[in-house]
Amino acid sequence: MADLTGKTALVTGSTRGLGEAIANTLARSGAATVVTGRNTEDGARVVGDIRSAGGTAEFVHLDLADESSVRGAFEEITARFGRLDVLVNNAAPTEFVTGAATGDIETKIDDDVTHISTEAWHKITRVGIDGLMWTLKYGIPVMLDSGGGSIVNISSVASIRGTRGVDGYTACKGAMNALTLSTAVNYQPTIRSNCLVAGAFLTPGIAPLMENPAFVQAFRDVLLTPSVGLPDQMAETVAFLASDAAAYITGQILPIDGGLSVAAPVPKLAAPIPGEAS
Repeated sequence: MADLTGKTALVTGSTRGLGEAIANTLARSGAATVVTGRNTEDGARVVGDIRSAGGTAEFVHLDLADESSVRGAFEEITARFGRLDVLVNNAAPTEFVTGAATGDIETKIDDDVTHISTEAWHKITRVGIDGLMWTLKYGIPVMLDSGGGSIVNISSVASIRGTRGVDGYTACKGAMNALTLSTAVNYQPTIRSNCLVAGAFLTPGIAPLMENPAFVQAFRDVLLTPSVGLPDQMAETVAFLASDAAAYITGQILPIDGGLSVAAPVPKLAAPIPGEAS
């Protein structure tokens, strides 16, 4: 396990899913962990779990669609902890992709560029691009005042492979990949910046689908691993990149996707390939 003793880490979107697993792992690794999100009740639950396991955690409300909320969150972190060593940008506008109810939006609004409305595009990029920019804008100065640190961005395989009907989301994740590189260059050698490109992970949202044999088979057809990833597998990789053990790693975009982005979609052939042993 990575050693993050004495470090303070903030994870955006850490009240559920991958973010929750990352927050728990960073805390187990010794970091004072700042859990953030819009849902105070879920935030309190995650903080309670971390504290029950012997870790240190606080919840700070953070809405990526609101610049003043992002700015205020980092001001609060400075007041509470006095430093920031690790920034994990995990939150994403997934409610606009999956169609989960959020405020006045009750259905999926993302689409391909010829069908998505300008209003929908702005709602998605407000969180996915503007929100990311604001966490960097207000988080990096705190990290610099703390002597530097590590930024770990959680992107998606949708950013490096064509994906139908979610052009707003792919634009956000593509921007995240690009900002990972420029941040590594702009703030070297004090701050390291890396990006993990996530494939499918067994989060609570996907778990019920894995009970469907057809859904499971669909993943087996495209993955090079026996199954989809577990959240703790992503979290341990984040902890490593956040730690001093990864001091020589920066500006990297690393897929954590079970080989989804590697295998070429060559169809299985009934007849053997000439020259291939039978």
